[in-house]
Amino acid sequence: MNEPVPIGALAGCLCGHLAAAIANFLVGISGSESIARKGDTFWHMAMTDFEFAYAALETFGVFPPQLRPDGETENAFIVDAKQMPLFLASHDVSDRVIETVEASVRIACGYGSLPDRVDWFDRPEQWRTAMKYIALAGYAEQAGLRYRWTIMVEPIMVAAGFWDEGQSLNASTKNGLEANIDLAWETMPDTLRQSIRSSSIGLIELVKVVALSCKDRHWDEFNRDQPVALCASHMSLARELLNRGS
Repeated sequence: MNEPVPIGALAGCLCGHLAAAIANFLVGISGSESIARKGDTFWHMAMTDFEFAYAALETFGVFPPQLRPDGETENAFIVDAKQMPLFLASHDVSDRVIETVEASVRIACGYGSLPDRVDWFDRPEQWRTAMKYIALAGYAEQAGLRYRWTIMVEPIMVAAGFWDEGQSLNASTKNGLEANIDLAWETMPDTLRQSIRSSSIGLIELVKVVALSCKDRHWDEFNRDQPVALCASHMSLARELLNRGS
């Protein structure tokens, strides 16, 4: 097992690269070029994991609240994502490491296709640098281009709902998830299926449609203007449906 690099001078670069990865992913699913730039913002969707990431970025000072001309307040990045490592390297963020790793894990494993299983895995390209620094901090072990999570990350995985008593929940839920995907695809309205196949509906819009309409193994009529509470399962199902229709 690789020996973790002591947190200290590493903290700023670690948090900076993780903040950049989170920022790029979040603005990407909101429809931008997947590269967070100064002035960009994103919708946290009232989902716990996204709110967690929102708070982490705000605490670092890279995503502060700003007053808009209409009097409303919104958060917007004050630096490009590629500048975040250098920006945070000059700040004392050693007390924010655990929270930052947790925000990264919640977003990357819940929505960003980073595996949560306990065995070795190939990391997605968009999390390449982030995983390098997560491993340097001891939360993962690296062997060449492959990684696996270490015992240090267990409290974070359990808190996020990915692990139960140190074991990945992926294997035990995989068959059930695939069955739900099949049923959802087969029973959805034809117009929605066509929208997915033609790529005329995006991820965020489909997440809301799933949350409003796909209930108890069937699709209900809904009003897109009505408020809805979104969760990780809605995002996972929407992402898989988009993959099914591509």
